[in-house]
Amino acid sequence: MAAGRGNAHERCCKYFAPGLLEVIRKASGISEEILPFWVVFVGDITRDPRRNREIAFWFQEYTQNFYMWRDVENIGDLLDFFENNLLPHLL
Repeated sequence: MAAGRGNAHERCCKYFAPGLLEVIRKASGISEEILPFWVVFVGDITRDPRRNREIAFWFQEYTQNFYMWRDVENIGDLLDFFENNLLPHLL
């Protein structure tokens, strides 16, 4: 747990700023049904239950917008996540 105490995950909060959300939505054309950004969390934070709860709370119903990549040796899991959660919104 000590290794997960950094604030790297908090840096993604800037993307929730209303002004930035508006600019990104306008530039990307991504609908209101999802957030116009995706975050991949890697490392100790993915195994820290407190950080996982915190991140899940921030994103709430937007579970398609973040991924906890725990097994970094398995790129297939990450690609599957993006194929199923990102690609449909970009086509």
